[in-house]
Amino acid sequence: CVQYVFIFFFSSRRRHTRYISVTGVQTCALPISTTFLGIVMVSAFLVYQQGETMRMEVQRSTETLRYGLIERGRLLADSMATSMENAIAGYNFTFVADSIKGLQKRNSNLAYAYLTNSDRQIIIHTDADRVGESSAPIPPEVTTATKRDRAGRNVVEIYQPIQVGGATWGTLAL
Repeated sequence: CVQYVFIFFFSSRRRHTRYISVTGVQTCALPISTTFLGIVMVSAFLVYQQGETMRMEVQRSTETLRYGLIERGRLLADSMATSMENAIAGYNFTFVADSIKGLQKRNSNLAYAYLTNSDRQIIIHTDADRVGESSAPIPPEVTTATKRDRAGRNVVEIYQPIQVGGATWGTLAL
């Protein structure tokens, strides 16, 4: 009896290639994903740092501009008060009213200006509807206050006392 043994070898080249390929991709993907993640993290950190630097620079610039605006306002209030003191002493309220209204026209940064007497009654205002109203308590010395006006804008008010005959007559507010 003769027996034949047939041994079949099935080539699985395709299968081995597939595993090798997958293994190669997996081996290669790890460094690529790590590198990509590192780049993303470094980029996010740099964007955050730039944002913080920009925010601090804008804040510093804003404070510098605000300080300059307040100082300019104080000088303007002081010079206006000096000229108004002489006009008020001579009862020349037309000059005072024209000065306040002209002041606002010449200064685009000036939201409003008004003059109160010692009883805090507004006697001249760039908004004619406000004349006759009582103002909020005003400090007796030169000072500033940040608040919102009726239009909802943030404004810095500068208060300058008006002295007539050695006594406080009222206050100029810009």
